[in-house]
Amino acid sequence: MGILEFYASTEGNAVLANASGEKVGALGRPLPGSAEVELVRYDFDEEGLARNERGLLVRCDVDEPGVMLARLDADHPLASFTGGAEAGTRLVQGVFEPDDTWFITWDVLRRDEDGDFWFVDRASRILRTEHGPVATRSIEDALYGFSALRHTVVYGLRKGGADRAVAVVATHGNRGLELQAWNQFAAELDPAERPKWVKRVERIPMTDGFRPDKSALESEPLRSGAELFVYDDAAGHYTRAELEGSAART
Repeated sequence: MGILEFYASTEGNAVLANASGEKVGALGRPLPGSAEVELVRYDFDEEGLARNERGLLVRCDVDEPGVMLARLDADHPLASFTGGAEAGTRLVQGVFEPDDTWFITWDVLRRDEDGDFWFVDRASRILRTEHGPVATRSIEDALYGFSALRHTVVYGLRKGGADRAVAVVATHGNRGLELQAWNQFAAELDPAERPKWVKRVERIPMTDGFRPDKSALESEPLRSGAELFVYDDAAGHYTRAELEGSAART
Protein backbone atom coordinates (compact mmCIF):
# COMPACT_ATOMS: atom_id res chain seq x y z
CA MET A 1 0.00 0.00 0.00
CA GLY A 2 1.33 3.44 -0.90
CA ILE A 3 0.64 6.83 0.63
CA LEU A 4 -0.03 9.66 -1.80
CA GLU A 5 0.27 13.21 -0.50
CA PHE A 6 -1.43 16.33 -1.80
CA TYR A 7 -2.13 19.98 -1.05
CA ALA A 8 -5.31 21.84 -1.93
CA SER A 9 -6.38 25.46 -1.52
CA THR A 10 -10.11 25.64 -2.14
CA GLU A 11 -10.24 29.43 -2.50
CA GLY A 12 -7.33 29.80 -4.89
CA ASN A 13 -7.85 26.53 -6.78
CA ALA A 14 -4.24 25.49 -6.18
CA VAL A 15 -3.81 21.72 -6.06
CA LEU A 16 -0.48 19.93 -5.70
CA ALA A 17 -0.18 16.14 -5.72
CA ASN A 18 2.63 13.70 -5.09
CA ALA A 19 1.12 11.14 -7.43
CA SER A 20 4.17 8.87 -7.68
CA GLY A 21 4.87 8.71 -3.97
CA GLU A 22 8.58 8.44 -4.72
CA LYS A 23 9.55 11.43 -2.58
CA VAL A 24 8.11 10.80 0.87
CA GLY A 25 6.96 14.07 2.41
CA ALA A 26 6.82 16.04 -0.84
CA LEU A 27 3.59 17.72 -1.93
CA GLY A 28 4.46 17.05 -5.56
CA ARG A 29 3.51 19.31 -8.45
CA PRO A 30 0.41 21.19 -9.66
CA LEU A 31 -2.30 18.97 -11.10
CA PRO A 32 -3.32 19.65 -14.71
CA GLY A 33 -6.23 22.06 -14.77
CA SER A 34 -5.46 23.59 -11.39
CA ALA A 35 -4.28 27.15 -10.90
CA GLU A 36 -0.79 28.31 -11.82
CA VAL A 37 1.28 28.66 -8.65
CA GLU A 38 4.48 30.49 -7.77
CA LEU A 39 6.66 30.89 -4.71
CA VAL A 40 7.63 34.48 -3.91
CA ARG A 41 10.13 35.87 -1.49
CA TYR A 42 8.86 36.77 1.95
CA ASP A 43 10.59 39.04 4.47
CA PHE A 44 10.26 36.98 7.64
CA ASP A 45 11.52 39.82 9.85
CA GLU A 46 9.18 42.46 8.42
CA GLU A 47 6.43 39.86 7.80
CA GLY A 48 5.68 41.06 4.30
CA LEU A 49 6.08 40.07 0.65
CA ALA A 50 9.34 41.33 -0.81
CA ARG A 51 9.29 43.53 -3.93
CA ASN A 52 12.03 44.53 -6.36
CA GLU A 53 12.96 48.01 -7.59
CA ARG A 54 10.06 47.88 -10.06
CA GLY A 55 7.58 47.17 -7.30
CA LEU A 56 6.96 43.59 -8.45
CA LEU A 57 7.25 40.44 -6.38
CA VAL A 58 10.34 38.24 -6.63
CA ARG A 59 10.28 34.54 -7.51
CA CYS A 60 12.15 32.27 -5.11
CA ASP A 61 15.28 30.39 -6.10
CA VAL A 62 15.51 26.60 -5.93
CA ASP A 63 15.02 25.37 -2.33
CA GLU A 64 14.40 28.93 -1.10
CA PRO A 65 11.36 29.06 1.21
CA GLY A 66 8.67 31.45 0.08
CA VAL A 67 4.95 32.14 0.21
CA MET A 68 2.89 30.28 -2.39
CA LEU A 69 0.56 32.29 -4.63
CA ALA A 70 -2.12 31.00 -7.00
CA ARG A 71 -2.95 32.99 -10.14
CA LEU A 72 -6.60 34.01 -10.50
CA ASP A 73 -8.14 34.07 -13.96
CA ALA A 74 -10.22 37.10 -14.90
CA ASP A 75 -13.44 35.10 -14.48
CA HIS A 76 -12.56 33.81 -11.01
CA PRO A 77 -15.05 35.17 -8.39
CA LEU A 78 -12.22 36.51 -6.24
CA ALA A 79 -10.51 38.34 -9.11
CA SER A 80 -13.03 41.18 -9.00
CA PHE A 81 -13.09 41.39 -5.22
CA THR A 82 -11.06 44.48 -4.33
CA GLY A 83 -12.72 45.88 -1.22
CA GLY A 84 -12.23 45.45 2.50
CA ALA A 85 -9.38 44.25 4.66
CA GLU A 86 -9.78 40.68 3.40
CA ALA A 87 -8.67 41.70 -0.08
CA GLY A 88 -5.41 43.10 1.28
CA THR A 89 -4.55 39.93 3.17
CA ARG A 90 -5.66 37.30 0.63
CA LEU A 91 -5.27 38.98 -2.77
CA VAL A 92 -2.31 40.76 -4.33
CA GLN A 93 -2.16 42.60 -7.67
CA GLY A 94 0.82 43.67 -9.73
CA VAL A 95 2.75 40.52 -8.88
CA PHE A 96 4.78 39.84 -12.04
CA GLU A 97 2.76 42.10 -14.37
CA PRO A 98 1.02 45.40 -13.61
CA ASP A 99 -2.52 43.99 -13.84
CA ASP A 100 -2.29 40.36 -12.72
CA THR A 101 -4.12 39.11 -9.61
CA TRP A 102 -2.98 36.28 -7.33
CA PHE A 103 -4.38 34.59 -4.27
CA ILE A 104 -2.06 34.51 -1.22
CA THR A 105 -2.12 31.14 0.54
CA TRP A 106 0.19 32.32 3.35
CA ASP A 107 1.73 28.84 3.28
CA VAL A 108 5.52 28.74 3.09
CA LEU A 109 6.84 26.10 0.71
CA ARG A 110 10.05 25.38 -1.13
CA ARG A 111 10.56 23.88 -4.58
CA ASP A 112 13.43 21.49 -5.24
CA GLU A 113 15.52 21.29 -8.39
CA ASP A 114 13.14 18.67 -9.84
CA GLY A 115 10.15 21.01 -9.50
CA ASP A 116 8.55 19.25 -6.54
CA PHE A 117 7.06 21.35 -3.73
CA TRP A 118 7.68 20.77 -0.01
CA PHE A 119 5.67 22.27 2.84
CA VAL A 120 7.71 24.38 5.28
CA ASP A 121 5.19 26.08 7.59
CA ARG A 122 2.47 28.68 7.77
CA ALA A 123 3.98 32.16 7.44
CA SER A 124 2.41 33.13 10.76
CA ARG A 125 4.10 30.15 12.46
CA ILE A 126 7.67 30.93 11.40
CA LEU A 127 9.68 31.79 14.51
CA ARG A 128 11.85 34.92 14.46
CA THR A 129 14.70 33.67 16.61
CA GLU A 130 18.23 34.77 17.42
CA HIS A 131 19.31 32.16 14.85
CA GLY A 132 17.11 33.70 12.15
CA PRO A 133 13.74 32.47 10.83
CA VAL A 134 12.98 28.92 11.99
CA ALA A 135 9.98 26.83 10.96
CA THR A 136 8.09 25.13 13.77
CA ARG A 137 7.71 22.11 11.48
CA SER A 138 11.50 21.70 11.26
CA ILE A 139 11.72 21.62 15.07
CA GLU A 140 8.92 19.07 15.26
CA ASP A 141 10.63 16.86 12.68
CA ALA A 142 13.91 17.03 14.61
CA LEU A 143 12.26 16.12 17.93
CA TYR A 144 10.73 12.97 16.48
CA GLY A 145 14.26 11.61 16.53
CA PHE A 146 13.64 10.95 20.24
CA SER A 147 11.94 7.55 20.15
CA ALA A 148 9.90 8.06 23.34
CA LEU A 149 7.81 10.81 21.72
CA ARG A 150 4.42 9.81 20.33
CA HIS A 151 3.33 13.29 19.26
CA THR A 152 4.90 16.74 19.35
CA VAL A 153 3.68 20.24 18.54
CA VAL A 154 5.84 23.37 18.54
CA TYR A 155 4.82 27.01 18.82
CA GLY A 156 6.62 30.25 19.62
CA LEU A 157 6.70 32.39 22.74
CA ARG A 158 8.08 35.91 22.42
CA LYS A 159 10.78 36.64 25.01
CA GLY A 160 13.31 39.48 24.96
CA GLY A 161 12.50 40.54 21.41
CA ALA A 162 12.88 37.05 19.91
CA ASP A 163 10.73 33.96 19.62
CA ARG A 164 11.63 30.96 21.76
CA ALA A 165 10.21 27.57 20.92
CA VAL A 166 7.80 25.66 23.16
CA ALA A 167 7.55 21.94 22.41
CA VAL A 168 4.40 20.26 23.71
CA VAL A 169 4.97 16.50 23.62
CA ALA A 170 3.07 13.31 24.36
CA THR A 171 5.03 10.14 25.04
CA HIS A 172 4.32 6.50 24.32
CA GLY A 173 2.31 5.08 27.20
CA ASN A 174 2.15 8.59 28.73
CA ARG A 175 5.39 7.85 30.53
CA GLY A 176 7.37 10.64 32.14
CA LEU A 177 10.18 12.22 30.13
CA GLU A 178 13.47 10.63 31.14
CA LEU A 179 15.61 13.72 31.67
CA GLN A 180 19.05 12.17 31.25
CA ALA A 181 18.14 10.49 27.97
CA TRP A 182 16.45 13.65 26.75
CA ASN A 183 19.50 15.78 27.52
CA GLN A 184 21.73 13.36 25.65
CA PHE A 185 19.43 13.60 22.64
CA ALA A 186 19.01 17.39 22.86
CA ALA A 187 22.77 17.94 22.99
CA GLU A 188 22.98 16.71 19.38
CA LEU A 189 20.23 19.02 18.09
CA ASP A 190 20.96 22.06 15.99
CA PRO A 191 20.71 25.03 18.42
CA ALA A 192 18.06 26.56 16.15
CA GLU A 193 15.92 23.43 16.60
CA ARG A 194 16.37 23.04 20.36
CA PRO A 195 13.21 24.29 22.13
CA LYS A 196 13.51 26.53 25.16
CA TRP A 197 10.68 24.70 26.92
CA VAL A 198 9.48 21.11 26.69
CA LYS A 199 6.05 20.46 28.15
CA ARG A 200 4.80 16.89 28.46
CA VAL A 201 1.04 16.41 28.31
CA GLU A 202 -1.12 13.31 28.11
CA ARG A 203 -3.05 14.45 25.05
CA ILE A 204 -2.49 16.88 22.19
CA PRO A 205 -5.77 18.69 21.33
CA MET A 206 -6.91 18.20 17.74
CA THR A 207 -9.11 20.20 15.40
CA ASP A 208 -12.20 18.79 13.69
CA GLY A 209 -9.92 18.07 10.72
CA PHE A 210 -7.63 15.97 12.95
CA ARG A 211 -4.81 18.50 12.93
CA PRO A 212 -2.95 19.56 16.09
CA ASP A 213 -4.72 22.56 17.57
CA LYS A 214 -1.82 24.93 18.16
CA SER A 215 -4.13 27.80 19.08
CA ALA A 216 -5.55 25.77 21.96
CA LEU A 217 -2.05 24.99 23.23
CA GLU A 218 -0.96 28.62 22.95
CA SER A 219 -3.94 29.73 25.05
CA GLU A 220 -2.95 27.46 27.95
CA PRO A 221 -0.58 28.69 30.67
CA LEU A 222 2.93 27.48 30.00
CA ARG A 223 3.37 26.26 33.55
CA SER A 224 0.50 23.80 33.55
CA GLY A 225 0.64 20.18 32.49
CA ALA A 226 2.21 16.92 33.47
CA GLU A 227 5.86 17.99 33.26
CA LEU A 228 7.75 21.09 32.18
CA PHE A 229 11.44 21.32 31.37
CA VAL A 230 13.41 24.46 30.54
CA TYR A 231 16.72 24.70 28.70
CA ASP A 232 19.46 26.38 30.74
CA ASP A 233 21.56 28.21 28.15
CA ALA A 234 24.49 28.67 30.54
CA ALA A 235 24.56 25.06 31.76
CA GLY A 236 23.74 23.59 28.34
CA HIS A 237 21.04 21.19 29.48
CA TYR A 238 17.38 20.95 30.53
CA THR A 239 16.14 21.08 34.10
CA ARG A 240 12.69 20.49 35.54
CA ALA A 241 10.67 23.67 35.89
CA GLU A 242 8.03 24.59 38.43
CA LEU A 243 4.42 23.89 37.48
CA GLU A 244 1.29 25.65 38.68
CA GLY A 245 0.14 24.08 41.90
CA SER A 246 3.43 22.26 42.37
CA ALA A 247 6.27 22.72 44.83
CA ALA A 248 8.82 21.52 42.30
CA ARG A 249 11.73 23.89 41.69
CA THR A 250 14.20 24.27 38.82
